[in-house]
Amino acid sequence: MPAPISCSGLTAMVEAGTVGIIHHPWKSRVVAQAVKTDHRYVHKDPSICGGDPVIVGTRVPVRLIYQSLRAGDTIEAIQQAYPHLTLAQIHDALSYVYDHLTEIEDEIRREDEAYRQGKAAQSK
Repeated sequence: MPAPISCSGLTAMVEAGTVGIIHHPWKSRVVAQAVKTDHRYVHKDPSICGGDPVIVGTRVPVRLIYQSLRAGDTIEAIQQAYPHLTLAQIHDALSYVYDHLTEIEDEIRREDEAYRQGKAAQSK
């Protein structure tokens, strides 16, 4: 169902998860809407972290929670590192990870490669 999206005082109806263009006589804007997932505390928004899944209301990518757990951190340690997150948010993020493991592991590889390329460019 289309939802209203506003940008610079202009409004358009845009389907969830799509990109729309708001036309105005002297300015046009591209707007995107967050994509709801089947997980209450996880969504994807093209304007947050490049559209990677994040915990709703934050800029915390789901992959960071997974990476912390994979590195040996406990759920309690993760909550201490991110005190603004609830246990429900952390558990839901991990549930999302296991439902979308290939996607998350691809994100991790992409981020690792971008980091290596950035380090290599700095050392030149």
